[in-house]
Amino acid sequence: MRLARSSPRAGPGISGRVCWWGVGGDAPSGKATYGVAAGATAGGVLGIEFEFAHTPTFFSESSDSGNVITLTGNLLVGVPVGPIRPYAVGGAGLIRQRAKVSFGGVLNDFTDHEFGYNIGGGMEVTLAPRVGLRGDVRYFHVRKTEGLSFGRAFIGAVLRL
Repeated sequence: MRLARSSPRAGPGISGRVCWWGVGGDAPSGKATYGVAAGATAGGVLGIEFEFAHTPTFFSESSDSGNVITLTGNLLVGVPVGPIRPYAVGGAGLIRQRAKVSFGGVLNDFTDHEFGYNIGGGMEVTLAPRVGLRGDVRYFHVRKTEGLSFGRAFIGAVLRL
């Protein structure tokens, strides 16, 4: 029996993602994050992606009291090995944090838009010529001395166009 050959990993793709884990720095563990990434690779080795992710309950259990949004551009370097492609990823972009803080009974809104970076690695598995699964772990940091930092693990579906 012969297995179907997967298509080359070249061209555009979209990845929807859900996270169930956050750790390190300021991140409370177990917060759900939702996101989407769009990008392109050349032969599965070099690629770019643009990612949007939203953690609605980053600072507490209520989405009204604080969230974090990341919007980043990333470079990927992968090693295609059959249907599996481990990769390293890094990039930079906007990290927006919003929190409601109480000082002596007075409730204040705090919103901060800052430049930040991320670095990490992961693996993509091709299930069919245009469908796959992808998971990665990344560390995010806002470029300030007292900046926000956190880790995030993603798993999601990949659709190649």
